Amino acid sequence: MKRIVLQGVGGVGGWLAAELLRSGHDVTLITGNATITEAINRNGISLTTPERDFNVAAVAHTSLEDLPCADRFDCAFLAMMAGGVVAAAEAARDVLTEDGCFVSFQNGFVEDAIGEAVGIERVISATVALGSSMEAPGVYRRTTPGRLIIGEMDGSSSARLEALQTILAHVVPTEISTNIVGVLWGK
Repeated sequence: MKRIVLQGVGGVGGWLAAELLRSGHDVTLITGNATITEAINRNGISLTTPERDFNVAAVAHTSLEDLPCADRFDCAFLAMMAGGVVAAAEAARDVLTEDGCFVSFQNGFVEDAIGEAVGIERVISATVALGSSMEAPGVYRRTTPGRLIIGEMDGSSSARLEALQTILAHVVPTEISTNIVGVLWGK
């Protein structure tokens, strides 16, 4: 999982993008909002957390159509509001590698809908157990330490899940669950 396209750069997506970029990961940002795109391209991403404040340079795009045609990604992080997640997954399907996966960062039951659009075997759920917000375009705050819980929808273990855990551990403590549906119900 080397190349990531992160769609939705609001409260959760902006925090995630800042931390991933700061850790040196190859992340392409799709904001879905021209004002956010312009702010990030002009000023980078600023993040305030209980532990530190920093700014990281970033390049953002408003939509996937803005990317060069040859760009291919190993994974699509879906961090937008739930109402737009299926359309975002459908759009990202064409820019993922053949075995690329979709990681849903919504705290709700959108994974089945994503799976209907792109194949449930390509979907990983990530439950976000922390507070984060966008204070202004390109300016984000994480208010609690928190954690992420990730899992395959069928409860299996996989190499891609372990690779994802390694990536996300640079951002926040990340646990693998063999019962992610139970985690979602508990949220």
